[in-house]
Amino acid sequence: MNHLIPTTLPARPTCVIVPDATRPIDYLKTVRPLLEALCAGGSQVRILVALGLHRPMTDAELAPLEGAAAGLGVAIEQHDARGDLVDLGVATELPDSAPANLPITLNHRLVEAERIICVGTVEPHQYAGFSGGIKAISIGCAGEATITAMHGLSLLRDEGTCLGGVRQNPFQACLWRIAHSFDDVLGLQVVPTGEGEEPT
Repeated sequence: MNHLIPTTLPARPTCVIVPDATRPIDYLKTVRPLLEALCAGGSQVRILVALGLHRPMTDAELAPLEGAAAGLGVAIEQHDARGDLVDLGVATELPDSAPANLPITLNHRLVEAERIICVGTVEPHQYAGFSGGIKAISIGCAGEATITAMHGLSLLRDEGTCLGGVRQNPFQACLWRIAHSFDDVLGLQVVPTGEGEEPT
């Protein structure tokens, strides 16, 4: 008897990470065109709301995001820092002020994804230098153990951990080490401008 062996595996989804209600972003103008382009290209898409340790978004807060995804068959899920996580071990090659044995616990949807696209707003952040970017993965979609470790006093008291600093910022370096196992990560970042002006 001949057994047919499939030559292709089921397509892995693209995971689009978006900020929650604490970050100002126009889902319709920013996320909708991205979703349309991905779906037109044949991608299976899942949206993951990066909550970190924030509360879940309310139905009213989710409505604009649901509107941006309407009619495209895109699933929307909110991250749960105490929910279905994947333990990827301990981060290595860290700055001296980094927490010892920094755990890498992340949302399981990230590991299942073929690619990850981080949508965010670039604004000053007291620890990461600027919000947005890789922080969407390493804090926004991380487990409680990882987030708690990242906010230890040794790292936060390092003089490089500061508002607006990126290149020599140990907090920023840790964010990248937490996400180091993901090869295909892209970013779509919105930079707010002056009041009444369109963001870039």
